[in-house]
Amino acid sequence: AGPSNLNSSLSVNNDNPTNLSGPLNVDGITTLGDTLNVNSPESNFAGNLNVAPAGKATFNGPAVFNAESQFKDLAVNGPAHLNGQVTLRASSLRDSTDSSYEHYPLLVEGTNQGIAIKVSGSRTGANNFISFWDETTNQMHGRIEGQTL
Repeated sequence: AGPSNLNSSLSVNNDNPTNLSGPLNVDGITTLGDTLNVNSPESNFAGNLNVAPAGKATFNGPAVFNAESQFKDLAVNGPAHLNGQVTLRASSLRDSTDSSYEHYPLLVEGTNQGIAIKVSGSRTGANNFISFWDETTNQMHGRIEGQTL
């Protein structure tokens, strides 16, 4: 009926389940050796979440990540709403040829339409829908603008 304090390890063996009916607060590093399934209506992660290469994380409800989160392979089977700047780093594809579909870091598949881009404000030469930057000089070298003629 009251708090339980463990000053040592807790081991649950022989594939026996551990059921907790209340909140689980973990103040230190947590290592999961296998699959993480989150079936709550909403999940909030305030710190870093790292899922090891062999692990799998499944979120069956909204999940909020308030810090950097790393996934080796992330599949989203529904709408994804990403707020803030989103960076794709595909360093393993850097020296690949342009003649093969799987060598491109961003692929859009599965519909009759392509990519829709909406910027704030009116269509002027000041709105760049797509900009092309050079990694060496860190300067823009071309753009597709939303100009109205």
